[in-house]
Amino acid sequence: MSRPPRRPTDRPPFKKGPRSERREHDRPRRPEGEDRHEPRRERPASAEDRPQRPWKMRNRPDRAEGGSERPFRSRENRPDRSSEARPSRPPGERPERPRPGRPERRVPRLDRPRDERLEHGGDENRSERRPPWLRKPDPEDEDRILIWGIHAVEAALRNPKREVRRLLLTENAAHRLADALQTRSLTPEPVAPRDLDRELGNDTVHQGALLETGPLPEPTLDDVLSASPSPLILVLDQVTDPHNVGAILRSAAAFGVAALVMTRRHSPPASGTLAKSASGALELVPLLRVANLARTLAELGERFVTRIGLDGEAELVLEQEIAAGRLPGAVALVFGAEERGLRRLTKDLCDRVVRLTTPGQLNSLNVSNAAAIAMHQLTVARTRL
Repeated sequence: MSRPPRRPTDRPPFKKGPRSERREHDRPRRPEGEDRHEPRRERPASAEDRPQRPWKMRNRPDRAEGGSERPFRSRENRPDRSSEARPSRPPGERPERPRPGRPERRVPRLDRPRDERLEHGGDENRSERRPPWLRKPDPEDEDRILIWGIHAVEAALRNPKREVRRLLLTENAAHRLADALQTRSLTPEPVAPRDLDRELGNDTVHQGALLETGPLPEPTLDDVLSASPSPLILVLDQVTDPHNVGAILRSAAAFGVAALVMTRRHSPPASGTLAKSASGALELVPLLRVANLARTLAELGERFVTRIGLDGEAELVLEQEIAAGRLPGAVALVFGAEERGLRRLTKDLCDRVVRLTTPGQLNSLNVSNAAAIAMHQLTVARTRL
């Protein structure tokens, strides 16, 4: 296949060589008879002879045909920006520049006391402007507990220690809770389901019942140990999931646990999702919150309570310890979080660290399932004695 003939050009073909040679060959040639130092020719006066401007330049009013060009600022026309031409001001003082469209900045008057500044709107809305996770907790909201769900609300109404501040029920929920309402002689506020959705959220399964109440009185460790000669106590080491804690409470109510011990921090509140998951067991099992779990475990050891920690990687097996009769009297089962398990200090304070028999491929269980299995085995062993 033959190549098409080359068109004649006025420049020599490109050849490799020094940069100066390439630059000289690539330089376009001037027409013959034109002086190199001749001034540039003037633009044609008529509009027909002018070259057509690009479309972007055509749409600009200052560049359109007949419009004025941008003025050229010579050195004589430029404004004087020297320091001599600037107005003198004291050092350290910033000049006030007017900012159109912006509200005037309010400067708080610090000469007045803080109470008067709050009355005049100085700092009253500062906490409201912050996001919810940065606001200071309201002391009134700490004592406000919301319980929803038919079973959770019914158990709370049947508990004489539970205070009833406000009760919101739909027509269907009021019909299902008629016996509990008659026991307390209460008249609920009739609401629609969308009202409860607006209060709790669209994803909350409230079943048409919402109870606003306060916290129950917390028992002491002496009350728990004096209630039974050989109590079974559950201890949770920073279990934060309210569904798991609610399921553990439900199993604890079924197996007759004396109390559930949790930390005040890193533990879910005793309301809302926890009460719904517990399905009424929150009113049956005493809940003891402690500030220092290690100190509480040490005190349980001084009271002759056998502390059993459950860990999936332990060497001892719970079933073998029960069969050997090594768990007599009062027992405290200690469970850790699902991800971290028992903390080092908590594990050191336990008398024994055991595991459950799991012949399958998975050697770990959910903390609520492990607690239910351990409570069942201890309850069965005690009934046989």
